[in-house]
Amino acid sequence: MDVVWIIIDGLSYSETPFCERGPDTMPRIHELADKHGVVFSNAYAPGPLSPSSHASMLTGELPSVAGMYEAHPYFDATTPTIASALRSSHQTHLVTGNEWLFQGLDEDFEETFDFGRPYLVYRDARDPGRYFHGTASRFSDYVRDSIENRTFFKSIVNAVNYKFNSNYGVMPKGWGDSEDYQYAKAQTKEVRKRLTADEDQFVFANYMDIHAPIEASEEAIDKFTDPESSTELPVKVSPERHVPDSDKSYDVDEMGKLYRAAIWDVDRKISPLIEELIADDVFVVLTADHGRIDTGSAFSDTRLHVPLVIFSPNETPRTVTKSVTIRSIPKTIVDALDLHTMDFEGESLLCGEGDRTAITEAIHHPNDVFYETHRVDITRIPEEDDRDIQHDVVIHEGEARGTFIGDEFSTSNATDEQETRFRDICDELKSTELEGLSEGELEVDAVTAERLEDLGYL
Repeated sequence: MDVVWIIIDGLSYSETPFCERGPDTMPRIHELADKHGVVFSNAYAPGPLSPSSHASMLTGELPSVAGMYEAHPYFDATTPTIASALRSSHQTHLVTGNEWLFQGLDEDFEETFDFGRPYLVYRDARDPGRYFHGTASRFSDYVRDSIENRTFFKSIVNAVNYKFNSNYGVMPKGWGDSEDYQYAKAQTKEVRKRLTADEDQFVFANYMDIHAPIEASEEAIDKFTDPESSTELPVKVSPERHVPDSDKSYDVDEMGKLYRAAIWDVDRKISPLIEELIADDVFVVLTADHGRIDTGSAFSDTRLHVPLVIFSPNETPRTVTKSVTIRSIPKTIVDALDLHTMDFEGESLLCGEGDRTAITEAIHHPNDVFYETHRVDITRIPEEDDRDIQHDVVIHEGEARGTFIGDEFSTSNATDEQETRFRDICDELKSTELEGLSEGELEVDAVTAERLEDLGYL
């Protein structure tokens, strides 16, 4: 049986019609879910940003065990992933423009398609996008660096492919949809291509279309804005998650309208694919790695409460209200395939009843961004900074919530038994040595180092 796991990056549960009073941003997928899906209304992300959440989702382990999180956003591939588990039975594919998935998490996939750098024929050579982006031209630097890196001929191939195919963009419009910053239609086409072989296929597709900077279609903008205010929308504006909402250069409410319009665009572009997959008896998972990142804290419901729908040929459509964690997805997939060559943490989402304990970890450097906004950041602690890495924990179980942020532990809607148990869980997690973290410089290849530098970590 083919498996397709779809991530809509940055999609908050509260911004979907699955939420009781949510906006009508996904009418087509919502209708498909009502008819064919198992909808989880109380699902939580294991991390507040892509590095921690994706590593946890793909391994089924907490970020602290998977070894990839905001203070160490690189996966060393020693923890088994769902991609490695399925390689004996499926051809495995990664299709995404999310940079963080190419920090080691891509290694277990047999085939990858990088929507962020589709011109990069050789990933172990120089990236021309760093040298020729926009009007800048640093050909001599490019040649010198490729010679020093002993990748001259591979780098030249990358440069030629970039020049003649990319329209000089870090996310080339030539590979995407007709709208800037939108790639859902083109990405969906790539997903379809990978499902045509006779062998069973596993496709992990991470869509970045609602992750600011955003541009939405006029039709979508008309649905979610007033004509008088549509000119004030922060179109193509980068997310300012590093500053408080009151200090942003754009209006947060206007960005919210644009965000909802972009979700509506994604819904109409990928819903035909999901409908086809359902008809072909494909096992489909639809979720998000985390919610909207430019507002709310790293521990807010906006960030951690995500949509989750499973379309399975063997399941009756229903809504599940119990609390769950999306890091249970690998276990759910191998159980659905009756494939037990590798086991994963937890219990299948499609089995059992009652609330489950959903744990989120934020393992980060407590810098100025955190102190001002409570939004964690992906940066290294400077050598002259003597502060330790901060390990924060958020627990959801039914209506109960527990947090251990810094040195402060608190609960809400928790029984005495839950409060004691939550405290014990937090104490144990915070006292356990973190996986992945090592002293000194991070040992990665040149391309990975370039990406980490672009992303602000190095």
